[in-house]
Amino acid sequence: SLGFADPNAVENSLVTERAPVAEFARFLDR
Repeated sequence: SLGFADPNAVENSLVTERAPVAEFARFLDR
């Protein structure tokens, strides 16, 4: 959706862990 984030909304305060890129992606040289 488009619009402005409400910093006071509980759904905008969720912080999740992020997996390192190397864990889910592979980059190939051509």
